[in-house]
Amino acid sequence: MGGISIFQLIVLGIVLFGGFFLYRKTFMSVNKDYSQAIFIAKLVSFIGWLAVIAGIIGLAISVSEGQNINSYSDFTILLISGTASIISSLFGLILVVAGQVSRAVMDNANYSAAMLEEMKRR
Repeated sequence: MGGISIFQLIVLGIVLFGGFFLYRKTFMSVNKDYSQAIFIAKLVSFIGWLAVIAGIIGLAISVSEGQNINSYSDFTILLISGTASIISSLFGLILVVAGQVSRAVMDNANYSAAMLEEMKRR
């Protein structure tokens, strides 16, 4: 007596089968053009370019202030700020590359989907 009956298995199968088609109809028919993800990739690239520009400005300030070094502590501060500026620029470039690669992948997916639709029509 403690097992699963045939009726319970049939009901479970109907529920799972109906759930699959409900999931497929609800989530699989969503627009797949990746427009939101492309926007986020553009935003990441923009933030990366801002970091690159900020790093270059910081490095220029460090170099210009380096002409007025009076003590060892001034040199240390300028060395740290110059290094931080270079690291900021490098991380900014990494963000730009990540955003551009993401956009390329999503554009490729959009173009592949468009080609598939065109092939289905023929």
